[in-house]
Amino acid sequence: MSNGVKPRYDGAGTEFGLRHRDLGPGFLMMDIDRLHAAIDIDVKLQRENEMFLEYRSVNGISYLAMYELKHARTFHSEKALDMELLANQVRFDICKRLGCRCFVVFATNGKQPFSFYELFEDRSDHIGVLEYSEGNAAEAWQAFYRDVLKIGRYGNL
Repeated sequence: MSNGVKPRYDGAGTEFGLRHRDLGPGFLMMDIDRLHAAIDIDVKLQRENEMFLEYRSVNGISYLAMYELKHARTFHSEKALDMELLANQVRFDICKRLGCRCFVVFATNGKQPFSFYELFEDRSDHIGVLEYSEGNAAEAWQAFYRDVLKIGRYGNL
């Protein structure tokens, strides 16, 4: 990429993950479901749902946000917002222990617009919708992170 961010080594990825690179160097994010267990089983989420962990490496590692990306908003995927469900409580607890924010993001058939929800112990709040044209994608991502999510190059603003 012309902004100094290395492309994925395997050429794969989702629009969400690929566009995150538009934020530029220092906006680090790991595709959690691409990690593999070093035991006899292969741990992988379904392609419809992907987990990303955003972090920074400035004077040590700080975790900023975990995103569960849903391929589409459906009756079943909306259950990710129900904080009474144990799986959502577990996801939130992981974020709490890491000291990071917890998001569920609904894509539109795997593409933008992306609808962001932040999870809290007792609720989920709609944060905003990230939508853009091909000509302004990088600027739209940067503005959304800065102005809506309040996440910057060095951490949460």
